[in-house]
Amino acid sequence: MFDASILAYNIRKHREIKGISQKELADKLFVSAQAISKWERGMSIPEIDKLCLLAELLECSLDTLVGNSEENEVLMIGVDGGGTKTEYILFDERGNILKRIVGEGTNPNFYGLDNVCEELKKNIKYLLAIKPNIKGVFIGGAGLLTSMNGDYVKENLKKAFPMMKIRCKSDMFNIIASATDEETCLGAISGTGVIAFSYKNGEITKYGGYGTLFDKAGGGYNIGKDAILAALQDSEGIGEATLITKAITERVGGNIVEKLREIYEENASYIASFSSIVFDALEKGDHVARKIIEENTNCAAGLINAAYSKNPKSKTVVLAGSLYKNEAFFESVKKKINPELRVIKSDKPPVFGACVLACRLVEADPRMLKEKFKTEYERHI
Repeated sequence: MFDASILAYNIRKHREIKGISQKELADKLFVSAQAISKWERGMSIPEIDKLCLLAELLECSLDTLVGNSEENEVLMIGVDGGGTKTEYILFDERGNILKRIVGEGTNPNFYGLDNVCEELKKNIKYLLAIKPNIKGVFIGGAGLLTSMNGDYVKENLKKAFPMMKIRCKSDMFNIIASATDEETCLGAISGTGVIAFSYKNGEITKYGGYGTLFDKAGGGYNIGKDAILAALQDSEGIGEATLITKAITERVGGNIVEKLREIYEENASYIASFSSIVFDALEKGDHVARKIIEENTNCAAGLINAAYSKNPKSKTVVLAGSLYKNEAFFESVKKKINPELRVIKSDKPPVFGACVLACRLVEADPRMLKEKFKTEYERHI
């Protein structure tokens, strides 16, 4: 089926590849520059004789120009890897999302490097079965900031997919690319874990983010752990009474003290899932829940302010992660951040940033992706 938007995109793409202006192309076709502009915006289409001449001038086939050929189709994968889940987007250079899948968490600090590699390979293979000519994949993942982890995952995947361009970086790169084009800024993630970082000249410097064993507060794991502790102390009469206790008792299906051994056998994402109980209790005015959120937002804001003190030229901070979707958490952190900082909360998910970076990896134009992503993404969730 003919799609005028595909023709419009291909005219602009191949004109820019040839390095000629709209005016120069118009002169060769004996039309106005305004006509070329309308073709490239999909507002009108060339007559068949002009279309054939256009293909000749741009040195591509007519099928390629109108989008009937997959020969030159550029397909990419953007991946956002976290401690709880990993999101994969298969898309084309025109910004069309062909498939979205959500897999298991891929933070090597939680699951181990080899397990993470197997999980990533499994889902990339699934997407390759849908479209075998994928040109590149950008993986922005939690736990991949250190070169040892990032390089290990990259080399492992390159062995499995030698024909694909692959880049493995920290998920912090996804956060920046999803919200801003600034070359110098700050960012912070509060999801299962917590971290702040500075971004300058394509390099990341982190603050905090030591993992669940050593992070003091500010992440979902910390809030969930605090909730369980509050319920345990309430149950034994050595802590304040709290609505959290009843909610956790219902969640675990019995007395929390008796269920403690089972809880110990669960992973970090399970502990983090109890953070929702704290937010529910907070809405009901629970004093213990309020104290837990205050302590955790103090820490999250403290990391951001520490990053700013080291990078005072960075005037923007991008906030991301599941906890910032909760307005109470977001507003509490925002009011504790240095007022000189402009706070951005991206209206697009971090996987969008991974897709932008996948475009850069294969030297594809991300403009159509940026224009269409929100609508396309909503169709796939």
